[in-house]
Amino acid sequence: MNKRLGKLLRPGVGMYFVVMALFCAATLLAGQYWLAAGESAVTLAVFAVYMVNRNRRDRKIQRYVQSASNTLESLSKGECPFPAVLVRLGDGGIVWANHRFSELTGYADTMMEQMLEEVLPEFEMNWLTEGKTEAPQDVMLGSRRYRVYGTTIRADDNRSTMLGVMYFCDLTELYQVRDEYIRSRPVVSIILIDNYEELTKNLTESAISSMNAKLGDEITAWTEGFHGLLRKLERNRFLFIFEKRDLDRAMEDKFSLLEDIHDVENSTGLAASLSMGIGVDGMTFEESYEFAALSIEMALSRGGDQAVIKDRFNFNFYGG
Repeated sequence: MNKRLGKLLRPGVGMYFVVMALFCAATLLAGQYWLAAGESAVTLAVFAVYMVNRNRRDRKIQRYVQSASNTLESLSKGECPFPAVLVRLGDGGIVWANHRFSELTGYADTMMEQMLEEVLPEFEMNWLTEGKTEAPQDVMLGSRRYRVYGTTIRADDNRSTMLGVMYFCDLTELYQVRDEYIRSRPVVSIILIDNYEELTKNLTESAISSMNAKLGDEITAWTEGFHGLLRKLERNRFLFIFEKRDLDRAMEDKFSLLEDIHDVENSTGLAASLSMGIGVDGMTFEESYEFAALSIEMALSRGGDQAVIKDRFNFNFYGG
């Protein structure tokens, strides 16, 4: 039997039998032969009952562990597919672990009992005692991320020891795919020159073309760092589509295009101003574009010269 299981299933009654043997010896030395014989008979009877109950507990727990192992092995054609560990919930002592758990955590089944907190620091087991079957937080081991599932059983001993069996499911690739999906979601933005009419008023066609080129250069220079798609929709309106992974960088930079565009002036010294309407987290491109259109309307209603971000629930404002 596994040493940890043996310690769990066999209460520390050895000292009791040692003391009883000493009493029998003392009684015998004192010449109380009948009393010594009676004490010996009682001690042997108690020992026999203890051995029967111990063996019964051994078999029941071993059957459970073997059943759990056989179930996993049958599903994986002979090899347990998940790291698994059996723990005493009272004190966190590790009773049993398969080789996958040992390889994952470095746990070694030695003569000295190890606690789960020594192998997995800061890992909580309260969720098991609360009747839950899934840990509230994942476990990071190295560069891998594990979701922990488990259940509880009661050992059939005189203490009804509560045991918890836990399985560690490696979901690293799943999370990587999920995170990449989130990072690559499209962000749709509308860039609008607020005062285009004032900038081009009374300008010649040549001056208007020059003004358009300067505005386009500033917008293009800012968008180039996002590796997105920029298209001019109208003379004062641009459509810019990029990935959500770059949105945080733009927000940290407080949409520097809002300031950079002020460097463009017409012949009278009037500085250009623009607004940005940004739609995120739409279910489709169409919905994200609708969010962007609502954002640009909100920006203009607040006086322009600002960026407005709309997701499914809120507006967020920058500049203005």
